Amino acid sequence: MPSALLHKSGIKREIADTYPSSKKKAKLQHRTADELPWKSLSRPFESGMGGDDGVLELEEVEGVEVVYEMTDAGKVARFKVTEKVPSTREVDKDDDHNHAAENEGETPEEPIFVDEIPAFDSENLLPAWHKLPLHPKIMMALHEKTFLEPTPIQAASSPFALADRDVVGVAQTGSGKTLAYGLPILHYLLSKPRPSSSRRRPLRALILAPTRELALQVSSHLNELLTTIEFSKKSPETQAGQPSGSSKPVTKPPPHVSVAAIVGGMSAQKQRRVLDRGVDVLVATPGRLWDIMQDDDELVREVKNLRFLVLDEADRMIEAGHFAELENILRLTQRESKLVQFNIKMIIFLTRSTCCREDTIPNDIEERVGEESDDNEETKEGVKDGLQTFVFSATLSKDLQQNLKKKRRFKVIKKRYKRDEKPASTLDDLLLRLDFRDPNPEVIDLSPKGGVVSTLQEGKIECLSGDKDVYLYYFLLRHPGKSLVFLSSIDGIRRLMPLVELLNIKAYPLHSQLEQRQRLKNLDRFRNTPNSVLLATDIAARGLDIPAVDHVIHFQIPRTADTYIHRNGRTARAMRKGFSMLMVAPDERRVVRALLSSVGRDEGEISEMGTELSMLDKLKERVQLARKIENAQHKVKKTNHDRNWMRETAEALGVELDSDFVSDSDDETKVATQKRKAKDREMGAMKAELKRLLSQPLIARGISAKYITSGSRPVVNDLISGESPSVNEAMLGLKNVDAGSELVSAQKKKKTKPVTSVKKKEIEEDPVGNRVSAFDLVNNKSFTFAFENRKNIACIALSPDGNVLISVDEDGRALLVNARRGVVLHHFNFQKPVKDIQFSPDGLYIAVTHGAHVQVWRTPNYLVREFAPFNLHRTYTGHHDDVLSIQWSPDSKCFITTSRDMTARLFTLNPLEGFRPKTFAGHRNAVLGAYFSADGQSIYTVSKDGAVFTWKAKETSDDENSDTDAQPVASSSKDLANRIANTRWGVRKRNYFNQTGTKVICSTFHAPSNLLVIGFSSGIFGLWEMPAFSNIHTLSISQEKISSVAINPSGEWLAFGAKKLGQLLVWEWQSESYVLKQQGHYFDMNTLAYAPDGQTITTGGDDGKIKIWSTFSGFCFVTFTEHSAPISSVTFAKQGSVLFSASLDGTVRAYDLIRYRNFRTFTSPSPVQFSCLAVDPSGEVVAAGSTDSFEVFLWSVQTGKLLDVLAGHTGPVSQLAFSPSGANQLASVSWDKTMRVWNVFGRSGAVEPFSLNSDCLALAFRPDGKEVAVSTLDGQITFFDIQESKQTNVIDGRKDVSGGRKLDDRVSAANNASGKSYNSLAYTADGRCLIAGGNSKYVVLYDVREGEGVMVKKFQISQNLSLDGTEEFLDSRRINDAGNNVDLIDDRDGSDLEDRMDTSLPGASRGAGDMSIRRYRQEARTKCVRFSPTGRAWAAASTEGLLIYSLDETVTFDPFDLSIDLTPQTVLEVLEEHEYLKALVMAFRLNEKPLIQRVYENIPRGDIRLIARQLPVVYVPLLLRFVGEHLDRSPHLEFDLVWINTLLMAHGRLLRDRSGEFASVFRVLQKGLGDFEQSISKLCDENTSTLSYLIDQAKVSQTKDVDMLALPVSVSS
Repeated sequence: MPSALLHKSGIKREIADTYPSSKKKAKLQHRTADELPWKSLSRPFESGMGGDDGVLELEEVEGVEVVYEMTDAGKVARFKVTEKVPSTREVDKDDDHNHAAENEGETPEEPIFVDEIPAFDSENLLPAWHKLPLHPKIMMALHEKTFLEPTPIQAASSPFALADRDVVGVAQTGSGKTLAYGLPILHYLLSKPRPSSSRRRPLRALILAPTRELALQVSSHLNELLTTIEFSKKSPETQAGQPSGSSKPVTKPPPHVSVAAIVGGMSAQKQRRVLDRGVDVLVATPGRLWDIMQDDDELVREVKNLRFLVLDEADRMIEAGHFAELENILRLTQRESKLVQFNIKMIIFLTRSTCCREDTIPNDIEERVGEESDDNEETKEGVKDGLQTFVFSATLSKDLQQNLKKKRRFKVIKKRYKRDEKPASTLDDLLLRLDFRDPNPEVIDLSPKGGVVSTLQEGKIECLSGDKDVYLYYFLLRHPGKSLVFLSSIDGIRRLMPLVELLNIKAYPLHSQLEQRQRLKNLDRFRNTPNSVLLATDIAARGLDIPAVDHVIHFQIPRTADTYIHRNGRTARAMRKGFSMLMVAPDERRVVRALLSSVGRDEGEISEMGTELSMLDKLKERVQLARKIENAQHKVKKTNHDRNWMRETAEALGVELDSDFVSDSDDETKVATQKRKAKDREMGAMKAELKRLLSQPLIARGISAKYITSGSRPVVNDLISGESPSVNEAMLGLKNVDAGSELVSAQKKKKTKPVTSVKKKEIEEDPVGNRVSAFDLVNNKSFTFAFENRKNIACIALSPDGNVLISVDEDGRALLVNARRGVVLHHFNFQKPVKDIQFSPDGLYIAVTHGAHVQVWRTPNYLVREFAPFNLHRTYTGHHDDVLSIQWSPDSKCFITTSRDMTARLFTLNPLEGFRPKTFAGHRNAVLGAYFSADGQSIYTVSKDGAVFTWKAKETSDDENSDTDAQPVASSSKDLANRIANTRWGVRKRNYFNQTGTKVICSTFHAPSNLLVIGFSSGIFGLWEMPAFSNIHTLSISQEKISSVAINPSGEWLAFGAKKLGQLLVWEWQSESYVLKQQGHYFDMNTLAYAPDGQTITTGGDDGKIKIWSTFSGFCFVTFTEHSAPISSVTFAKQGSVLFSASLDGTVRAYDLIRYRNFRTFTSPSPVQFSCLAVDPSGEVVAAGSTDSFEVFLWSVQTGKLLDVLAGHTGPVSQLAFSPSGANQLASVSWDKTMRVWNVFGRSGAVEPFSLNSDCLALAFRPDGKEVAVSTLDGQITFFDIQESKQTNVIDGRKDVSGGRKLDDRVSAANNASGKSYNSLAYTADGRCLIAGGNSKYVVLYDVREGEGVMVKKFQISQNLSLDGTEEFLDSRRINDAGNNVDLIDDRDGSDLEDRMDTSLPGASRGAGDMSIRRYRQEARTKCVRFSPTGRAWAAASTEGLLIYSLDETVTFDPFDLSIDLTPQTVLEVLEEHEYLKALVMAFRLNEKPLIQRVYENIPRGDIRLIARQLPVVYVPLLLRFVGEHLDRSPHLEFDLVWINTLLMAHGRLLRDRSGEFASVFRVLQKGLGDFEQSISKLCDENTSTLSYLIDQAKVSQTKDVDMLALPVSVSS
């Protein structure tokens, strides 16, 4: 038959032609497959089969015929071996040869091979290896492999290993541990004579590895080195006695050293045949090796007589699951005298590991064992056992093997260690289980600190679990290369694999449930494919040497620290660079923290990865679509699998399926076919959409999609340069950079510091109108100080210690404020507008611009009450125009100022002998800023036209650019101030920003990092590094000019403010991400609404935007921009998850506040403008009134259909409201002087009109729905009883709301009739009070109980004189000689030329907020007022923004904030004095739980109520959390319950109003109380059962006693 290949267990076997020819005589013999005469073949490397591609070894067989026979078990293959009968010539030839040998008296012998030891100059060629006495062939092989010097572990361990010492080596991953133990073994074997091919090789070395891949890799590495040795040209082998000219063929010598691998997943029969031929070095996994040893006694004997025993990755080998096989193998390597000692040691170890009593173990048992072993050694004196043991791993610590994902309860262990005794480690376990022949094995520990190598960079991405796919996709596209992604479960790989394939990423899986051949094939593909991904479980974490792995990604956090170390070891091998990234979900932070603490590291040491946020949004759409496709495909596969399994099972059982499974049409019904086709079409559409998305280029922010030369980040230079490796092909506009270069500098661990220094870094203060708002960037909160300036604030300054704040308004009036308490300490008038104000770095002086002069004042003492706290130190002159900025030197001894006169001047604080102010001239426009370098040797000046000058000391011979005021240099001094003052400054360098058509508006400088930040008029900011003037960043963040810029002390965060847009941005420039992004409404705020829980407020403005604000933090967290015209009304549904809005663009929109999307849009049949909005209590019907058609439209929320159109009004509808009682009534008011009440859901559709005396502006239902209040244009509020349809009360509010005159009014406020009406009304939650606001600076609160209508309080929303309508009388001081108000006249410094130009047509105006008209002055007014559902606060949408007035004090003062003497000792002293409240607060300030627990448990029960009431509210959640945690571990149940009850009763209102913030505290309490409830309930049930049992037993006993008494008693005579 023709030649064929048999595939069995991945091994190719060749069968030769077995047909007998005419020249051969054949004899057939039946044999099994294992009995066939197999011969080994070498694999051809050029065919691509040289790697570990699943083929362990090739074998061939000749003369075999395969015959199939039919038996009872089915078709069986039989192998027939044809034995060749030699021909007559061959027989004669052999006989003659044997006869000649017999005549000579010799027997035929096999040839003897003698190896010539080549000469190799290792001293010159390999000087680093020369000191090691290795075999010359090994030296030659190392030289050919270019291993020119040993690694640290090789250099440290080889001398001991070559000296027959036992070695325990611990070194970092990728450090060459394989050759560290492999070279000594090969040296020993090469030093022995070459073994004979006729005899079986004895096993000399056994290498045990924990995984199959590692075992095959070790075998491959050793075979590669042996191949180099065998085929080296410098090591020829000659056959003894063979003449050089002989024609007899040279017999190939057997290999000097044979290495084989025995692992699972491959044919065990083939591996047994390999062992039968004999190997010198066996690399094996414990499981498969023990399986073979159980049937191979010869192998057992060889293992007992080993020369070398190696444990690679030893710590993994002794873990659970490997210990059983490994222990059995290690027992065979132990000396017989050691077995008894081993067993006794194991008994001692296991006994001590449990919590049994130590006194049951004899104290001298170890001494007895030691004596016995010494006796045995003496009896065997002179006998030397040659076993040499090597143990290598990257981690040898049991602490690293703890499962950190398990929540362990700490139990008290009764065992007590001695003072010098330590718990058993992995090394102790090895010493216990291994029989080291060396009495003192050499332990070499080269493991790096923290478990990672120095060339490895680590990063992390903190994201939600559901977003990990997106971030992984982003990372793989952003940083191409070979990436190894680790997951903890096989299911995770099966879920992720089809997802990344759909996204066109080359990925290969690797896990334990794959066949071994497939595992090796995937590894080989990953090695040979650039830009590929390997999705692997932890089987790939140890030992695998995959070349050039660029990134290791921990998609799922490892369970143990040693796994984390070994995972990281797959990259950064052999001193190459590598990168490791952790993907951390919020619920995994605890595990990461424990993981890093196990290796002695802190979480803050790992920096966070910077991400391009604009790219994430684009990638998220792709990933979500791919996830949908994958889920649909998985569902189809699962359905088909279940159906096929059912059919196959039915066929195997010989039964017919029910009609439910098989339809009449054999496979599926017509309906099922249609459904399947519809699903196929849907699947095809999704795949086409995904293909379209994948074909679209990803364009980074700032890159123009049309013109490569435009945009803030032009890419034309990169494209022209042709440097393709530097350009990211997947993301246009981004360069290919190392992942480590995008790490954000990690925040260092915060140490305990005074509050003053922390506040300066974490809190940013900004002027908003005439108020100051503070933004806590760490805790994500904001608050506004209660004080107000007279006008808009021009500049603010905060002292270096954070205690004193100065705010100066446009007129130069200043407020000195205690920044801690927000209390105004002093008022002061600088008499002129102030452009800049700066505290000196030492906080002792304040420098203020005063026109063309500079004034320096001594800082007032905020702790002492003074009559005149501002003392003028000195006035500095010299500028010829207004001074614009001031900058102090680092030592506070001098300062530099800039001015409109295009110069900068240097002044000293105090007079200096021989010094005159230096002038820095040369700019062609106003100089905006001047800055000192950190060392004081450079000064940088920035002008408005975009020029930056660098000034340095002049050289002696340099007379150019000398300043006009140069004077002889005064006597030199070491003082920095003297050095700065006495330096002859000259221009060293001129740089320009070259921003066409833009001007510099603001600038700042961070001296420690030499960063210059510039804000331009085009909304672009730039970041430059000085003095090199290298551009780090240029980014467009706004459509308007950047009006102010600041940088935090650490230089990481940049803050920008855009005045026109009301925009505040905080940017982290290193990660290119936003820390804070807040923007108010561009124009006026028209309407607002409270959410039902009172936690959020939504507002709508003239800019067409809807914003949702948090009442707790003060931040806007959602903005909807779907409307294209001003928003007229917003309202929440009763449940609070749906928000409705009406706009002048003719649409009413519904928003889902869970997914934050616009899910429904309502429109009218003909386009109209909607002016008001209302939602019925059920949330199913929404109504809107129009200003065009005067109609009211009703829609269904669920279907979006128009239900009804209510007509009847003859003027614009101004307000709508549904009855809150659910009476199916809708009230509407209009400019037609009527209010109508519609019965919208009744059959009759009745409508009841109410007439009023003037145009109706607003209405409000009382919470019970029985009364409605209507506001009219004449300033009256009219009340109607809806049930009885009658008027109940009238409030004339004309005088209450009047007040305030405009700047161009010719009459006083009292005589002005304009705007004296209310346009917004709102009831309190209890219906007792009514709040009203209108076109005035006042908001009025009325008591409307029992028809009284008494004004309770009048709130003035603003005292800002920069607004119209806030002044009561004419200020004659502001009137000039011509009779005009000077506030109405433009001054040239107020704005730039382009802002003063009037480009509008005469009479043209685009409505409210038109900034292009010549005069636009905002007016103080209130457009909407609403009460909070909690009844504790109300909000107003006003010209000043969103104002919230609350009864709750939001600013809490901690009396121990400023305390310095706060130590545990002082806390205990206060506790001994029975000042329990003070001690408790002090303990919370220190935040040490043992100290808090001691104070808490020492408080008497009688004082609990008093202390709970007096406790500052800032400590209430902390104490509640502590009590909740105390419940879990304390027996003081009643004590804890009393505390909880008292705290909830005393501070219930605070906790309820801020329930969202304290949700975690409530969960802790609920858990503790629930556990105790279950325990007590269980105990009560047990007691009830026990009592019932006892009662029943008593009744039974009593019944028996009665029965005994009732028995007749026989009396004998």
